[in-house]
Amino acid sequence: GRVSLDASAALGVATPAAFFIALKLTSVANVILISRAGPVFYALLATQLLGRKLTKPQQVGYGFIMSAIAIAILLPSRGKVMSGDLLALGAAFGAALVSLVGRTALEQTGVKPFVISRNVLASCGFATIALFMFGPIHFADLVLPNLILGISAYGILVVGLGQILWYYAILHASPKVVGGLSFVSPLMAIILTAALLGEPPGLVQLIALSLVVTGMVIASIGSTPAAETHNAPPPPTDASLAAG
Repeated sequence: GRVSLDASAALGVATPAAFFIALKLTSVANVILISRAGPVFYALLATQLLGRKLTKPQQVGYGFIMSAIAIAILLPSRGKVMSGDLLALGAAFGAALVSLVGRTALEQTGVKPFVISRNVLASCGFATIALFMFGPIHFADLVLPNLILGISAYGILVVGLGQILWYYAILHASPKVVGGLSFVSPLMAIILTAALLGEPPGLVQLIALSLVVTGMVIASIGSTPAAETHNAPPPPTDASLAAG
């Protein structure tokens, strides 16, 4: 259990760090779209490591999603894979591993202790690396009350509460319900990106988004029965991507 928790915490540092760096190198919309590869990577790894089989609708749906990601990566750059997109793809793979390696610790400790312990370990690790790279003076502004309030709200509401609600949903809702509603996440992310950051998606990204949503809806049709969810780790969630 301890090894599982430590490994999950380590990935909880590496994965969001990779996403944050990717945001500097590529568009927010592309990072959102590429992050949808996380559940696909999870499903493929689960078939190899846990012996789970993909249904036909899942295979078709995941095909749509990966095709959409390929379009978002290759078309704007005329076939060249940009470093930011590649980094986001690696982070999506890391998000899938987070869910798999944390399975043992989650089963032994329960939802709340697992989420809290993992996030505390990941935060300490992230802070240690940041202090080593930039030094304490770089973070002097962290003592400002408004910044402390913003960081606390983000950590508690977005990361902590988001993960707890996700794991509870995995344990108590059927995969069809969870999968059927999961398409809301990329849609809302794209809308908020356009509204708050002034970065509306381009035509290629809109096409890719429509394929992602189509794939997620099709894949949710082939979800495994609810009774099987208690024996399988949850797929990566958007909250887990920010766990650092």
